[in-house]
Amino acid sequence: MDGRIAGVAAVSATDGVLLNYVSPDHQYRGVSKALMAVSEGWLKEQGQVVSRLTSTATAKQFYEKLGYLPEGDAKTGRSGMPSFPMKKLL
Repeated sequence: MDGRIAGVAAVSATDGVLLNYVSPDHQYRGVSKALMAVSEGWLKEQGQVVSRLTSTATAKQFYEKLGYLPEGDAKTGRSGMPSFPMKKLL
């Protein structure tokens, strides 16, 4: 790309995908899909069979396209924004 950080992810063997962020300058170029592929691969290496995450309303459709399904009801955080617990079998 252009030498700038395109995105970051954080994943935990016990808590799943904690962060998947792509810089607005790099959106719609496959960065988020690549981050998710690496995160899910790492979870598999740790012996996990399920990937879990909590999605924003904006990202929910993206995760659904990757095979994530709802896991419980939407929650409303301190900010008043809804979040959606989701899971995917690896």
